[in-house]
Amino acid sequence: MSPAQPSTAKGVATRARLLEVAAVGFAEKGYSATKFSELITASGLTKGAFYFYFPSKAALAAAVIADQERRWVEQVECRVLAHPTPTEQLADLLPAMLDLLEREPGAWSVVRLANELGADDVLEDVTQPTEAWVELLTGIIRAGQQTREFRAELDAEGLATVLVGAFHGIKGLVDVGTPADRGPQLARHADILADLAFAGLGILHHPTP
Repeated sequence: MSPAQPSTAKGVATRARLLEVAAVGFAEKGYSATKFSELITASGLTKGAFYFYFPSKAALAAAVIADQERRWVEQVECRVLAHPTPTEQLADLLPAMLDLLEREPGAWSVVRLANELGADDVLEDVTQPTEAWVELLTGIIRAGQQTREFRAELDAEGLATVLVGAFHGIKGLVDVGTPADRGPQLARHADILADLAFAGLGILHHPTP
């Protein structure tokens, strides 16, 4: 059963508030230790009203991840597309994502939440923001191919899919470390990923944004 999508302004506001309550709860205790009943109580809604929006804890967690990811895509897209050339846009893409993870206090809890849910069917709701990351990167690569900044024969969407998947995988790997180590480790691995991406695109020297 999929979560209901509210059709009124009040419903949209209520759903957003429930996502905020859930994000705090999952960040404090993690997915497994957070009881669905606790989230319902914290929301101030009746059980029936809460179930109208989210029929299960898993569906709620998936919605929290999807909501955060969509917002992050919008922020990063606004920043990187402000650069005049595809090369500059691509060079700033990973730094923009790293800055977001450092700036957002709950960012790593969302990464951890996604890892806890693993390959559950509820994560189907999270594919849309993942596709949004791929779409953003595909657009940058194709623009660079048109301006002859990047190799024209490459499969832009295929490369974007691999790079986005690699970055998400790196986030999951470094999350097992201590909070103090996560940022530096992610930055180091992301820099290697950027070098590989630019080399594959035909730019041997990784430009800086």
